[in-house]
Amino acid sequence: MSVFSLFIKEWARIFKNKMTLISIIALFFIPILYSGMFLWSFWDPYGHLERMPVAVVNNDKPATMDNQTLKVGDDLVKKLRENKEFDWKFVDENTAQLGLKKHHYYMVLTIPEDASKNAGTLSDSNPQKINFTYAIDESYNFVASMIGRNGAEKIKNQVSNSISEKYAEVIFDKVAGMPKGLRDAAEGSQKVTDGANQVHNGTSQLLTGLSDKSTDIHSMSTGASELNNGMRSFSNGIAQTLAGFNSLETGAKKVEDGLGTLSPGTNNLASGTTAMKAGIEKATGGSSSVTSQLQQYLSKHPELQTDVEFQTILGTSKAVTSGLTEINKSAGALEVGAAQVNQGVEALWTGQKSVTSGISQLKAGQNQLNTSSGQLLAGTNKLASGTQSLSSAWGGIVTNVSKLNDGANDLKNGSQELTTKLSNAAEDANPANTSDKTYSMFADPVKLVNQSFHKVANYGTGLAPYMIALSLFVGCIMLTIVLDLRDIPEIPKTGFGLFISKLATLVIVVTIQGLIVDFLLVKILGLHVKNPDQFILITVLTSVTYIALIQMLVKPLGDVGRFLAIIVLISQITSTGGTFPIETSPGFFRALHPYLPMTYSIEGLRAAISSHEPSTFTNSIQHLLMFFAAFAIVTWIYAFVQVKLLKHQIEK
Repeated sequence: MSVFSLFIKEWARIFKNKMTLISIIALFFIPILYSGMFLWSFWDPYGHLERMPVAVVNNDKPATMDNQTLKVGDDLVKKLRENKEFDWKFVDENTAQLGLKKHHYYMVLTIPEDASKNAGTLSDSNPQKINFTYAIDESYNFVASMIGRNGAEKIKNQVSNSISEKYAEVIFDKVAGMPKGLRDAAEGSQKVTDGANQVHNGTSQLLTGLSDKSTDIHSMSTGASELNNGMRSFSNGIAQTLAGFNSLETGAKKVEDGLGTLSPGTNNLASGTTAMKAGIEKATGGSSSVTSQLQQYLSKHPELQTDVEFQTILGTSKAVTSGLTEINKSAGALEVGAAQVNQGVEALWTGQKSVTSGISQLKAGQNQLNTSSGQLLAGTNKLASGTQSLSSAWGGIVTNVSKLNDGANDLKNGSQELTTKLSNAAEDANPANTSDKTYSMFADPVKLVNQSFHKVANYGTGLAPYMIALSLFVGCIMLTIVLDLRDIPEIPKTGFGLFISKLATLVIVVTIQGLIVDFLLVKILGLHVKNPDQFILITVLTSVTYIALIQMLVKPLGDVGRFLAIIVLISQITSTGGTFPIETSPGFFRALHPYLPMTYSIEGLRAAISSHEPSTFTNSIQHLLMFFAAFAIVTWIYAFVQVKLLKHQIEK
């Protein structure tokens, strides 16, 4: 049979079997049911977030920052009431937690009680962050939890901007006072300049005085050394004098002892005047002996030459001798003279005791003077050493004061320059021209402008290429269940005829499937397509390529081939980057990505629907044609072998 005859035969069998015909008609709508229902369901989920209930718990307490009242929690609640991004539910903490457990809320946002307090610490040395808490039950709906996180991040930015605006207002208020502050600073700097000038004058005078006194300091050091030498000689003389006083004290003691011995004799002389006459000669000799002893004592102690009392004793002794000579002449006169001698000796003894006591006191004083002179000598040693050090250090003091004088001069000049610049700055400084827009700019200076290279209208439009490609593959697989790809109406003349007649039937069906998908998505669901011609072309070519692939598997292998087609479908779902970027997939799927037809179907559909990128679309068409040719050639070879085998069996 010819190719055309086989083709007609295929369709005749379809129309004769009503169940097959109904099934094929139903198959026309399988791809649109699969892709249309899915895309309709998720066409614009982000456009209806106001239906998602989110609980808000406000535990915040007002606080102050630079005399301004902060109500972070109340301000946020006010803004959220005006914000329709979510279905906000303002409840207490217990209600929120219970609602989250029972899945009444997708998320609970809690504003802490110290939100305003911590916001007020922004200008402190140790500012505290505000810890907003959001609770999400990810097991309830994971995608909802991701949306909730994005919402929480937006709220965080909103609160941050609000706090920054408050802080900006405070800062600009302070900036407004800068001109006055600069003028005050200039006045203060002028006072510093005046003070620095006085310091410079004082250091100049001090330097002059120190320089003038350098000679005096040197003279003082020399005099202190001479004083120390003189004090050393004086101390040595004091020690020698003390030795003389020791000898004098010994002699005085001896005189006192001698007078103590003489006193009893004079007493006896007075009492024995009556018997004196009898022994006048003997007394005269004794008196002469006493006189001689006194003269010998005087020769040994010449210091007694000026001692009145000693001289009196000596004179008295001589007088006694003379008197004894004359005693015989006058006994009465002798008795009177003896009494006088006794009185004189008593007086001399008493006086000698006083002399001895005085010498002892003088010795004690001399001893103290000797001790004090040693201490004074030590002091003069220190004085000499200290003045020597002072004389040595005086030059360094003069040098350092000179440096201080130079520094004071630099300070004066620098302070004067600072005063001038502060005055100029005060004149140039103008208060900032602030408004609510200024504070808003300070809080959020960067505006993110979205410039989409190829804008996609919504979630459904972005997902449509993937779902269209997937649904067309599913439709092709189901078609092989209704149409028996291995059945042959009659023995064909050639393998090409067998191949092309079956493929043509399949292509017609899958083309109708693709056209129905295109029409209903555009006209009913509202899919906006930038290039309708490319959209139709890529859809039809995708269907034809898929059916060629499935025919290549099912025709020789039957159900096994159909199973392999399912495996191919699963591989394409995971490796074609239809949902998430392929770069985020594991290495196995990234390696498989370039070798699957759905990869290029999705790229071509994206180009036709959203980007209208010619190079991408052309590349997709080329790859799909290569895939189709490869699958068709394999099927053709199989058909050729199959016809050969059939003819061989008939000939037998």
